[in-house]
Amino acid sequence: MRKILSHRDFISLRDLSEPIGERLAESYYEDYMGNDISEKKALDSFVNNLSKSLLGGLSRINLIDNIRKGDLDIKKEIITKKYALRDELDSLEIKRNKARSAGSREALIQIENEIDKKKKEYAAFVKMKNAQMNKGSDLMHKVIDGNERRREYYETGLADDEYELTKFEYEMARKSSEDADEIKKLKSKFDDASRKADELIARISARKNKSSSIKDSDLSDIGELKKIIGNKDAGVLMDLRDKTAERSEDLKEKLVKILNDLRKEISLKSGGNRKKIKADLAKATDIANEIDALENLYVLYSSVGRGKKSIDKKLSSTSSLTDIFSKINVAVTDGKDAQSGLTKDVIDISNNPTDSKIKSLTKKLS
Repeated sequence: MRKILSHRDFISLRDLSEPIGERLAESYYEDYMGNDISEKKALDSFVNNLSKSLLGGLSRINLIDNIRKGDLDIKKEIITKKYALRDELDSLEIKRNKARSAGSREALIQIENEIDKKKKEYAAFVKMKNAQMNKGSDLMHKVIDGNERRREYYETGLADDEYELTKFEYEMARKSSEDADEIKKLKSKFDDASRKADELIARISARKNKSSSIKDSDLSDIGELKKIIGNKDAGVLMDLRDKTAERSEDLKEKLVKILNDLRKEISLKSGGNRKKIKADLAKATDIANEIDALENLYVLYSSVGRGKKSIDKKLSSTSSLTDIFSKINVAVTDGKDAQSGLTKDVIDISNNPTDSKIKSLTKKLS
C-alpha cells in the first residue's frame, strides 16, 4: 500500500495538470519508450489512450507518473534478477565444488564459463536498464522545467517509490536469503524509507492545512495578506499565488454570466428592467475591481521567486518583505482604478451599455 498522499492532493494546481504539448509527447514516445516517431498513427493512438486518464488529458502529471512508474518497475526487475542470479550462482558453485573434488577439469572449465556468462548477462542487463532510466531522468528534467510544484510532486512520488522498493527487496530477502545480516540491513533501509515517507506526509499535510485556511475573502484583503505572507513560508506563498489565479478565473466566469444576462436585458424592446441593469452593472464593477486586484497580486507573487529557495531568500529579508507589503497596497488599490484593466471596461459599459461593448468584453474574458 502506498504511503504518500495521492496526486489528487495536487490536482488543482494548474502547472501540474497543464497539457504537455506535442514536443514533450514525442520525446516521451520516441526517446523514452523507444518507438519510431515516423509511425504517426501509433503516436496518435498513444496520445489518445494516455489522455483517457484521471485528468482527461495528456498532462505533465501523467508524464511524471508514467516515468516514475517505469523507473520503479525497472528497479524491481533488477532486484528480482539479482536474487535469481544469486540462486543460479549458488547452484553453479555447488557443481563447481563437485567437479573440483572429482578432478574433472573439463566440467570445471564449463561451469566457470557458465558462471562468467551469467555475471556478464546480468551486468549487460543492468547497464541497459540504467540507460533507460537515464533517458527517463533527462525527460523528467524537461517535464519539471524548473517548476517548484512539479518538482515537489515528483519528489513526493519518489519518496513513495523508495518506500515501496525497499519493502519489495526486504520481503524478497526474507523469502530467499539465509544471511541474517543482509536481512537486518534491508529491514533498516526499509524502516528508514518508511520514516522519511511519514515525515514528508506530515510536512505536506501541515502546509496543506495552512493553505486551506486561506479564504477567498483573504485573497484581496490587504491586512490578511500581510499576516499570511508575514509568516515567511515559501510554500504558503506559492499556494497563495495558485489560489489567487484560480479565484481570478472563477470571478471571470461569474462576470461573463452577468454580462450575458445584461446583454439579454438590454436587447429587450422595452430596454430592459432599469433596476436590474443597474444592479448587474454594480455587481460587474465590484467583480472587475477584485479581478484587477488579483491579477496585480498574481504578478507580484510571481515576481517574488520561481522556486522555494528564491522565495525563502526574499521572505527572510526585512527590506524585501517591506517592499512586498508596499506593493500589496498598490496592487489592491490599483484594482479599483477606473482608468485601467477590466474596471475601465465595465465602467465604460456602465456609462453607455451597448450590445457591441458587452460582446467585446465577453470575448476578451473567454
